[in-house]
Amino acid sequence: MRLTPMIISSLKSSKAIVTQLSLRQATDHLRTLTVYRVVFRVILTIFSSLALTFFIFKVYNVEFNDWQFKWFFEPEKNRIFLVSWLIILLLNLIFLGLFGNLILASGSLGILAIIWLFINQVKIASRHTPFLPEDLFLAGEAGEMTAVIDDNQKWFLIASIVLIGMIIGCSLILKRLISRFPKPSRRVRLVSGLALVIVGCFGLVQVTQAIKNPAKIKDRDNFIGNDLIAWNQYDNFYFNGPVIGFVYNIGKINLPQPTDYSKEKIAQIVKHYQTTANSYNQQHQTKPINQQQINIAMVLSESMVLPTQVADIYPLNHNPMPWLSNYIAKQPQNYLQLATSEYGGGTANVEFEILTGLSSTFNYNATPFTNFLPKIKDFPSFPRRFKQAGAQTIAMHNFRPEMYKRNLTYPNLGFERFDGLADFQHRLTLENNLYDSDQSFYQQLYDQLATDPDRPKFINGATMQNHTPYKDIYKIDHHFAKSDNLSDEQYNILENYYTGLNYTDQALADFYQKLQQLPQKTLVVVYGDHFPGSNALGKTMEIDPSRARLTPIVLLANFPLPEHQLPSTISGNYLMSHVSDLFNWQKSGFEMLLRDLRHNLPKLSVHHTQQPTDFRQHQAYADYELIQYDVLNGKRFAQKMGFFEAK
Repeated sequence: MRLTPMIISSLKSSKAIVTQLSLRQATDHLRTLTVYRVVFRVILTIFSSLALTFFIFKVYNVEFNDWQFKWFFEPEKNRIFLVSWLIILLLNLIFLGLFGNLILASGSLGILAIIWLFINQVKIASRHTPFLPEDLFLAGEAGEMTAVIDDNQKWFLIASIVLIGMIIGCSLILKRLISRFPKPSRRVRLVSGLALVIVGCFGLVQVTQAIKNPAKIKDRDNFIGNDLIAWNQYDNFYFNGPVIGFVYNIGKINLPQPTDYSKEKIAQIVKHYQTTANSYNQQHQTKPINQQQINIAMVLSESMVLPTQVADIYPLNHNPMPWLSNYIAKQPQNYLQLATSEYGGGTANVEFEILTGLSSTFNYNATPFTNFLPKIKDFPSFPRRFKQAGAQTIAMHNFRPEMYKRNLTYPNLGFERFDGLADFQHRLTLENNLYDSDQSFYQQLYDQLATDPDRPKFINGATMQNHTPYKDIYKIDHHFAKSDNLSDEQYNILENYYTGLNYTDQALADFYQKLQQLPQKTLVVVYGDHFPGSNALGKTMEIDPSRARLTPIVLLANFPLPEHQLPSTISGNYLMSHVSDLFNWQKSGFEMLLRDLRHNLPKLSVHHTQQPTDFRQHQAYADYELIQYDVLNGKRFAQKMGFFEAK
C-alpha cells in the first residue's frame, strides 16, 4: 500500500524533470533560431549594400564602368569602392535600426539611391554638375528642373520605376524567407535597433571626417587612396565615385586654410596694397565716387548668349538678336566676353564675383550666397562702397526673393532695398513662359533710375525670362535656326530659346531708347551669366568646352564714355574693377590687388585657366587667396584694417 504512493511520487518527479528538460531544449532551440535570424539579416544587409554600391557605380561613374570589374584589382580604385560600400552599409544599418525591418530598410535605401541617381542624371545633363548637398537649399527649383528631362533621362526614369518594382518584389520574397524564423522580443528589437543606429551614425561620422580631413586628402597614401578635386565637382565625382564625392560636400563648408594665414601676414598684404593705392591715387588724381554723379546698373541677363557666337555649331537662318549685334558692331569698345565658371546654372556664383570682386575659383563649389553671406553682416562689396559714398543701393530680381537666399544675402552686401517679384510694378509674361518678361524687368529698372534723380544709384538686377525650360513656350514661327541635323525636339527647344533671346533683344532696344532720355549720367552693364545648358546648346560643350563658358558683356550708356579699351575676355571678379578704372575712381587696397592680379591672370576662372597650382607662381594670386579666405571663412582681419576702403 505504501509502495503505490512512492511510485506515483516518483513518476511525478520524473515527469517534472522531463518537462524541465523539454523547456530547456525548446529555449535553446529558440535562441538558436534567433541567432540564425540575426546572422541571416546581417548577411543580407552586407550583400544588399554591396549590390547597391555596384549598381550606383555602374549607373553613375564611367571611370569604374566595367562589367568585368578589372578595376577592382587596382589598389586605389578598389579602396574607393570599398569605402563607398562601407558608407552604404552604415546607412543600411541606420535604416535597419530605425525601421526594425530589413526589407523596409534595404528597399527604402535602394529607392532613395535610384531617386538620387536620377536627379544626378538630370543635373549633369543640364548643368554639367552633379547633385550636391547644397542643392537641397534649392528645392524650389525641382519642378523647373523636370522640364529639361530629355528622352534618355525619361528612359532612365522608366527603368528606375521598373527597378523599384523589382526591389519591392524581391523584398516580399525575402520577407517570406525571414518570416520562418521567430521574431525576437520587443525589448531585444528596441535595444538592437538603438545599437545599430548608434554604430551606423558613429561609423558615418568617422568615415566622413576621414574623407573631409585635409591632412588625409593631401596624403596620397591615405587609407582611402582618393584624390579629391575640390575645384571641379564633375571630375571629383568621376574619379572618386559618386558616394565619396557627395559625402565630401556634406556638412559645414569650410574653405581650406592657407598654410601661411595669420593676422601678421594679412597686415603685411594690407600695408603693401594700401601703399600702392595711395601712390596710384596721387599719381592719377583719382576722384571719390560721390564726386561723380553717375548711376551704375549691373544687369545679369539670365542664360544670355549671342547666337552668332555659336553659329558655326548651330547655323542660323537669321539672327535672333539683330539690335544687340548691330550695337556691338558700331561700338565694339563697349563689348567683351565674360569667362564664367558656370554652365547651365549657378547664377548666384556669377553675381557673387561681380558684386564682391572675389572669385569662385577658391570656393570649391560652395555657393557663397547660401553658404557664407547670410551669416556675415557688412560683407565687403562694391555696392557697400557706393552706399558709403551716399548712393542709393537697390537690388532687383523678378522672382522669388528666397531663391539663393537673396533676401538674406543682399542686405549683408550693402543693398538698402531689394525688390523681389511681389515688389515689381510691371508684371508681364510672354505666351506660355513661366517667368516675367525682360520687357517688364527693364521697365521697372527704368522707373528706378528715373526716381529721385538727385541721388546717384547703384543697382544690381537679375532677369528670369530666359531661364529653362525652353520647350513649347512660344510660337516657333520665326525659324531663326536651321533644322538640319536636329531632331524635332531639339529644334523645338533651340527655337524656343532663340525666340526668348529675340524678346530680350527687343526689350534692350526699347530700354536703350528710354535710357537716352534720363537726365543723369547712367551706365548699364548687361551680361550673360552662363550658357542655357545642354538641352539647348549642348553641342557647344561637346565641341568646345571653353566657348561654352563665354557669355557677352555689353556697356550701355546715355553719355559718351571716357576713352577706354577693354580686354577681349575677363572673369567676373574683375568687371567692377574695370568700371572703376573707366571713371578714375579712388582705389582701395583691395582694388589695387585686383589690378595687379588681372594683369597677370585676366581670366581667373576654374575652366579658363589650367589647374590652380599652375598659376600660384604669381604673388598676387597667393595674396588674393589669403584675403578671400580671411573675409569668407577667417577672422576678417583685412576688413577691420580698412583694406576695402578707398582713402
